[in-house]
Amino acid sequence: MTLKNPLRVVCISDTHDLQPLLPYGDLLLHVGDLTGRGTFGQLQIQLDWLNKQSHRYKVVIAGNKGPGLEHKEYPGRLDRNSGQERKDLNWGSLIYLQSESATLEFPSGRKLKVYGSPWTSQFGTWAFQYPPIRDVFYTTVPPGTDIFLTHGPPKYHLDLVNARGHQGCPHLAREVWRSHDALKLVVFGHIHEGHGREDSPFDRSQQLREEILLGLSGLISFVELALRLLFERLSLLLSSERSPEFGKQRGVTLVNAAIATRPWEKDSKVPIVVEI
Repeated sequence: MTLKNPLRVVCISDTHDLQPLLPYGDLLLHVGDLTGRGTFGQLQIQLDWLNKQSHRYKVVIAGNKGPGLEHKEYPGRLDRNSGQERKDLNWGSLIYLQSESATLEFPSGRKLKVYGSPWTSQFGTWAFQYPPIRDVFYTTVPPGTDIFLTHGPPKYHLDLVNARGHQGCPHLAREVWRSHDALKLVVFGHIHEGHGREDSPFDRSQQLREEILLGLSGLISFVELALRLLFERLSLLLSSERSPEFGKQRGVTLVNAAIATRPWEKDSKVPIVVEI
């Protein structure tokens, strides 16, 4: 499908003090863990680097390695030195989102509504974390949001850690489902092994599959899913085309943009570019 007035979106996350070469684009998104420790000095170096980029808009959210940005819980900042709080950083032209939205207007006349949230499920004593049983995402994405930025992944989407299985958040997955009719792009990082892109139809078959995996549905849903998959396979075999229902929904692109291969390593992955 040919896009009308496409916008080129460059996605990165978990740079951990790295400064990779960034491709050109209309919009640059950094979805958390700018640095390895989140100190004031480290943050300012990374913000200065982002400010030098040529993208029309540059949007940033925090991550769990951002204690220097978690103002409420760390009122004096990590260094606890006067003049080294979030408000004292030089943000330049960067747009910082912390559970809030921004509407971006481009020369083509297109507008994108972006919502950003830094929260991830608790792991250690880092910043912007919540107990796994707590749903911090319920109804948080405003209506009409085009791009949803969050530091961690939704459950079963680019969240696989070989030794520990799927580490994404089920509450976040449900919020993506609630908002998917308007969403064009969901960008996250945090799970470094999950780096990549996924184009999901968000159709009934996918809904059933995820509800079963999340333990929200039982035998009836399993039978319905099996019948739907069988029908789609038969349609392909008989007509060399997808079933009429497949593809009716526009779908959502999900991106795990984690750059650093591991928090303690310096080799890196490439930024991911999406046209929307």
